[in-house]
Amino acid sequence: MAVKTVLCFCTFLVISSIVTARSEKKYPISFEDALLHPFSPETFNGTWISSNEYIYEDDSTLYKTNVETDETTVLLNRTLIETFNLTDVLVSADGKWVAIEHDKQSIFRHSRTSLYTIINLETEEQYVLAEGRRIQLIAWAPVGSGLVFVAENDIYYQSEDDRLLNTTHRITTSNKDIFNGVADWVYEEEVLGDTKALWFSPDGSKLVFATMNDVNVRNVTFWKYGDPNRWTNKNLVSSQYVQEVVIKYPKVGTRNPVAYLNYVDLASENFKPVIFKAPTDLVTSDNILGAVSWANNTHFSVTWMERLQTKACTQLCSADVDSACDVVYSYHEDNGWLDIVEPVWVNSTAFLTVLPHDQGGQLGNYRQLSLVQDGHDVPLTSGPSVVTAIRCYDKEDNTVYYSSTVNGDSAKR
Repeated sequence: MAVKTVLCFCTFLVISSIVTARSEKKYPISFEDALLHPFSPETFNGTWISSNEYIYEDDSTLYKTNVETDETTVLLNRTLIETFNLTDVLVSADGKWVAIEHDKQSIFRHSRTSLYTIINLETEEQYVLAEGRRIQLIAWAPVGSGLVFVAENDIYYQSEDDRLLNTTHRITTSNKDIFNGVADWVYEEEVLGDTKALWFSPDGSKLVFATMNDVNVRNVTFWKYGDPNRWTNKNLVSSQYVQEVVIKYPKVGTRNPVAYLNYVDLASENFKPVIFKAPTDLVTSDNILGAVSWANNTHFSVTWMERLQTKACTQLCSADVDSACDVVYSYHEDNGWLDIVEPVWVNSTAFLTVLPHDQGGQLGNYRQLSLVQDGHDVPLTSGPSVVTAIRCYDKEDNTVYYSSTVNGDSAKR
């Protein structure tokens, strides 16, 4: 296996007041400047939609560029974009449909609710998703143009044929304290680092999603003083008064959310989820659901941790056999806490990850790129440097790309 390091060169710009000999006075940075970030650099809004195409917005028009042919075409015209209070555009895998996100309302760091309109790029027909209800998450299948979305903590699936018939399939039915396919506050902020908690198989025919049950998690209440990014003369007065925010927040010695995985075969007519629970004999009943990824179209992996995060295990589960999972690797850390990277599967029996390995002498452990197979891990890198991320695995070339610190200098990448 070839191993390549990705070198990243970053330039940091310190922006300050520029005073020339002709300047009459300096401009002090205000409190509003600190809150509203007016000195932020301009960025390019391009987003990759395939291995050779990306989209970007310019002058209220959405363009698509093919980097191989250097051809740029209009994806959505100015008139259509200005019809919506648009915040994002998601293109289906086959390039035939777009989901326009508009009227977004943020909840926490990653979570939000929005309205979505689906547009057929060939016919320009528009479909209002979920009958105009607010949606927490939408995800296109990696193949074709099927999609799943989450509304009021429940998951729905819609194939292309369903869309033309204006129908959807409801996969879950839960109360407001049970989250399906999206993370609750604890998992969003502390575990997954995202609101998304669902994963398509590579061929798009199967779906795995997490459920977080917060029924027995106690509440914490805090005050919020408005949003500085939305300050106007009208709402400045109302921002003087606090908004009371209540979240489910487990403190030491209290109940954590109860999390488990669900599997659904989207190609069948039976959308009843099959439940996969944590191996409590290995990670106790007070556990945490960690990284989830598909090894192939029939097997997915899930990592479970004890609440103390000093012990964990990764299971490989079969989508063809109800709740059939085998432990493929176990982790433990006696001198701290586990920091587990999402497995990158090389084949159905081996995966890449990042694990600590002793570098000998006085150096101690450094996190190295590792290949795990048959319950054993083999370091693919060595030395006094830390592998910070696995960027990509090219199956055709059997090559992995990763980023790391420079030997002996953790400040450099």
